[in-house]
Amino acid sequence: MPDRESQTQTIGRLPPLATGGGGKAFGAVAYTLFILLTGTNLPTPLYRGYERAFGYSALVTTLIFAVYVAVLVPALLVAGPLSDAMGRRRVLLPSLVLAIAGSLAFAFASSTAWLFAARILQGLAVGAASGALTAALSEFEPTGNRHRAALVATAVSLGGLGAGPLIAGMLAQYEPAPYVVPFALEIILLIPAMIFVIALPEKAARTKWRPRRPSIPPTMRHAFAASGSANFLAFSVIGLFLSLVPAYVMKLSATSNLAIAGGTVTL
Repeated sequence: MPDRESQTQTIGRLPPLATGGGGKAFGAVAYTLFILLTGTNLPTPLYRGYERAFGYSALVTTLIFAVYVAVLVPALLVAGPLSDAMGRRRVLLPSLVLAIAGSLAFAFASSTAWLFAARILQGLAVGAASGALTAALSEFEPTGNRHRAALVATAVSLGGLGAGPLIAGMLAQYEPAPYVVPFALEIILLIPAMIFVIALPEKAARTKWRPRRPSIPPTMRHAFAASGSANFLAFSVIGLFLSLVPAYVMKLSATSNLAIAGGTVTL
């Protein structure tokens, strides 16, 4: 009978739960997560222009940003268990369609309502897909190293969130149709992601679907309160940068360079 030490050493290197795919499937999932999260922050350096074009205030900009989170969290709680029950592909494909719809809404935006609709679609897409993609990284990690899968998920997620504003700022500044080209590029890059998802092997095991209510074991509540508070404050600062700082940077520095606005957020 294996001892406790050998059991503990095995936990971080369990064999992949899905068969086939290997490194290619792992890379495809990482690419999909990166592109999906890049798209969510493409509007960041463009909000100042939207304010001028549609005549709304900084408060409305904050609400446009906040509505994304308001739909993301419920979608995450519902779709996470759903992907375990139905399979990753059945959750990821509709999520990518929603992401494309969100980019189209931004590209064709003609009023503030379009911006709200676009952010809602993006929030639903990321909320539904992020849990399934993170789980898929663990399943398709070639050596079964779940610690490495978690590290890649974190790096890809933050890399995508940071890349979005810089890419959008540079394209909007130096290419024609500044409020269309960044989202057209996102749609183009999502097409290979859809092909990758269609080709992904499915996990064999299935669980019964049920909505997941957040809960914390009593023994972990003190540690959760400390780490959760730190994360809440950190992401509050990030949220401030993503929603308002580009407009203030452009106003205070008397520049209209969108690449600078996007680069500020990326840094």
